[in-house]
Amino acid sequence: MSKFLETLENFKGAITNAKQYAREAALLALDHYREHGDTSYLNQFGEVLTSHAKNFTRKNPYLIWACTFANVKWENEKFSKDMSRKDMVIDMEKAAAKDFWDFVPEKVAKAITGDDIIARLKAQLKSFENGSTFTLDDAGRATLALLKSAIAGVSPVKVVSAPAPVENVPLSEAA
Repeated sequence: MSKFLETLENFKGAITNAKQYAREAALLALDHYREHGDTSYLNQFGEVLTSHAKNFTRKNPYLIWACTFANVKWENEKFSKDMSRKDMVIDMEKAAAKDFWDFVPEKVAKAITGDDIIARLKAQLKSFENGSTFTLDDAGRATLALLKSAIAGVSPVKVVSAPAPVENVPLSEAA
């Protein structure tokens, strides 16, 4: 085996081992917090990610993971108890289901209003006018002008009442 292939295999093994240790350390830190309410292990592991593992294991997913599964917050470069979530139950099984470096929290759908939509459209159109990384050709300028005039007088639709939900009735019963 060549020196390169031997070194490559050693590197892969070291990364695999590092991931196993990182996963275990993160879970132990979270479990320590769950049992004792002490953030010191969470903070120590975060510091090690910054100082020793920044090229291999990203710190931000760890911070998001810890704040998702524990009632802690990240402020001033350290974890502290988040008293607004003091009744939270830490679910170690859910925390262990996904390695922290691959963890992405579920996105919560945000309700937006008609005013929000109009404001976003206007902002996007303005960005095309002020674009410094592109230029508009004649068709682009004409399209932009048309869209701006089309939304200039638009206001959000006012909904008086929501329509009643349609029930799932089999066609044989509907007749």
